Amino acid sequence: MTDDPTVLGIEAITYGASDLAACRRFFTDWGLALTGESATRLDFECLNGCQVHVVEASAIGLPTPIEDGPTLREVVWGVASEGELDTLASRLEALPGFVDRTVNGRRQIGATDPNGLAFRVQVSTKREVPIEAAESNTWSRKGRIDRPAPVYERAQPIEVGHVVFFVRDVQACERFYVEHLGFVVSDRYPGRGSFLRCAPHGGHHDLFLLQLPQGKAGLNHVAFTVRDIHEVFGGGLHMSRCGWDTQLGPGRHPIS
Repeated sequence: MTDDPTVLGIEAITYGASDLAACRRFFTDWGLALTGESATRLDFECLNGCQVHVVEASAIGLPTPIEDGPTLREVVWGVASEGELDTLASRLEALPGFVDRTVNGRRQIGATDPNGLAFRVQVSTKREVPIEAAESNTWSRKGRIDRPAPVYERAQPIEVGHVVFFVRDVQACERFYVEHLGFVVSDRYPGRGSFLRCAPHGGHHDLFLLQLPQGKAGLNHVAFTVRDIHEVFGGGLHMSRCGWDTQLGPGRHPIS
């Protein structure tokens, strides 16, 4: 008897990049912990163990990019048990790019999605972390009384919250993640975008697929989760003090 798999969230992401020195400065300023470094690779970690890898774009073994230039090359998702991993392996083994491999002593299975992106699945290694988040008062609800709001000098991301890709065929990609990985559609922009979460109940989305009129494939953004809105501002101000330009925001999705 096998376990019915439920993907828990993002375990790791891997970028292919050309300027590792700039990436080192950026992700360190961003608030990630540098856990490993070589001439061709940087390894970072969020508070709960979610990992971010930056690898020289020409490195052997790095999955094929879905667009030119530096971009995300691989997403690793987590499940709770080896039984779930076995079930997924039997589902995925006939797919293009199927792999069943061991990385740093941990088994990963995966394939290539219809947009050309390499995805992997492993038993989750993320850990629980004690997080205390501040309430935000509104005009009609004031839950924080006689307590100051926290001031963050910089952010320390808890994990990678979601990823967003431009896709050539949003319907094919949506169908792929629903049928093969058990994702659930939470919202749609009809004919243009699909918001997917890993399980029927959870956050609004772990993956957003967006189809542009020109059929471009590529990375739109990676979102990191922090404690509260106060850390969003503290982290953003720190990045500005470090000399990084803000492209957009602060802001939010109206439907999530």
